[in-house]
Order: sequence, then structure tokens, then C-alpha cells
Amino acid sequence: RRHVWISATTDLYQDAVRDLQDLKSGIPICNLARVKSRGNLDLEKSDAELQKLGRNKDGVLFLTYSLLVSQGRSGGTTRFEQLQTWLCHHQQNGSGLIVLDEAHKAKNLDAGSRCAALVEELQGKCSNC
Repeated sequence: RRHVWISATTDLYQDAVRDLQDLKSGIPICNLARVKSRGNLDLEKSDAELQKLGRNKDGVLFLTYSLLVSQGRSGGTTRFEQLQTWLCHHQQNGSGLIVLDEAHKAKNLDAGSRCAALVEELQGKCSNC
């Protein structure tokens, strides 16, 4: 019911939308970069971008690798924490898919990059995805 599409640039959002439409999947998609809220996405009622996901906020959440590693302002919720909370809303370990588009942008795990560590952590915490 909830899926994540992580890609290299926000320009690829329109490609993701087109790909889902071409598949006639009917799965709604929204761009996390356009979501103003830094809190729990399931509690947000007024964000126009999130409304694309419908009342239950199920669908595909699109974001970039750079947004994944971005820090919250003054100790607030990070986008990673926000993403993980949303993805695991229905089940503790998630139940959707994690798409790593342009996966080489996640960097090398052995090199110790923050991006690679967060991608691995997301896969671990959302092990049913």
C-alpha cells in the first residue's frame, strides 16, 4: 500500500509519474520535496502535495537521495525519520516496495557515506519491503 521511490534528481519525478501512468497502475504518487510538513505525514491534513495520496495517504512517496540525508531544522524530524514513519504506518516493518532508482547514487556502503548508511538502515527497519 505504501511504496518509496528514491531517485537522483527531482527532475525524475515527472518520469516516475509518467511510468506509473503508462502501467495504468492507478497508484497515486507525491513528491516529498514539495511537502512542507516536517512532522508525521499521516497527521498532516492541509498539505496539497500529500492530498495526492488520498485520504489514507497510501501510494508512492518520491524523493531524492539528497533529500533522504537532509537534516531537520533545529533538531526537528529528519526526512529519513519522516519517511520511515510513513512507510511503516500500517505494519511495523513496512509492506511496500523501496525503489532505488539510479542506485549508484546511494554511494558505496564500504566508503561509509551517510547516504549509503541510511539506505541500508531503511532496508533494515522496513524489512518487509
